[in-house]
Amino acid sequence: MAKIVWNEGLELLEWWELDADGDWPVGGPLRGQSLVREEPEARRVRREEGLCPTCGRAAPRERSDTANGHPRRPAKTWALHVPDDHEVGADVLDVYVEDLAVLMGLNPESQRLLRYHVLVPVLEWVMQQRTAFIADWEEAAG
Repeated sequence: MAKIVWNEGLELLEWWELDADGDWPVGGPLRGQSLVREEPEARRVRREEGLCPTCGRAAPRERSDTANGHPRRPAKTWALHVPDDHEVGADVLDVYVEDLAVLMGLNPESQRLLRYHVLVPVLEWVMQQRTAFIADWEEAAG
């Protein structure tokens, strides 16, 4: 007069009882199942979307010894002090770098050496056009 059925979508066992009409309505999930996930729904969705289940940020990817089929280049850090008051200098620079990366056909999601690959050609172009750059700079300074 009763049966236990595996619910594939919910991934748990349910109790079903035969009613007077001969139908099998679901009575509900069995209690105390070790199959029921102990994590909140938001955590499960974040994990499925490749995000950190705790904070929701992009989960760190495994580091690879190659990039685009080539061995990774050794890298150093080059720090830059920026204002952090009403003008958040880091955000200003990041916007410029990301916008220029898109214009240059670079992937702004690939952050490892993105700033370098944007700044070197931009600064090289400024050096090649330094006479015009200085003239524009002096004109803007007034």
